[in-house]
Amino acid sequence: MLKDITHCAIIEEFDTGWRGIYCHYDGYVYGHAVGTACGQNLIDFHNSATAARKLINLGYLISVSTDIKHCKKSQNRLKIGGNLEHLDGKIQMKPFYGDTIDTVADHIAHSGYVYIMSGGKWYVDIVNEGIYHRPLEELLTKDKPLLERLHDERLR
Repeated sequence: MLKDITHCAIIEEFDTGWRGIYCHYDGYVYGHAVGTACGQNLIDFHNSATAARKLINLGYLISVSTDIKHCKKSQNRLKIGGNLEHLDGKIQMKPFYGDTIDTVADHIAHSGYVYIMSGGKWYVDIVNEGIYHRPLEELLTKDKPLLERLHDERLR
C-alpha cells in the first residue's frame, strides 16, 4: 500500500516570470515501471521547452502520462467528476503565474517534488531531501541509489 500520494508542481519560465501547475499522482522522480513516475516521464516523453509548455497549458493534471493526449484525458475526467475540497483550496485548474519559482511552488500544494523547465532543461527540487535545482536527467542517470531509497520509502 502506498504511504502517501506524491503531489508535485510542474513549473516553467514564462515571459518575464514563471508559471506552474499541480499534478496529483505519481510526482516522484523514479518508478520501476515505464510511465509510472512524473520525473522519468518528463525526461522520456516531455523533454523540451515546447513539450513543457503544452503540458502546463493543460492546467491541473491527475498524472503526467507518456503521451500528452492521455494527460489531457485525465484532466478532462477530473473536471467532470473531481473533488478538490481535500486540498484546502490551494489548487486551481489553470496555471498559476508568479515572479519567482518559489512564489509559484508555494502556491501549489505539492508534497516536496517540484519540476522546473528552465533554459530547455528539466530540473528538480526534492524539498524533503534538501535537493534544489538539480538537473533531472543527471539525477536519473547518476543517483539511482537515492531514487531507489525514495521509491522504497514511498511503498512502506
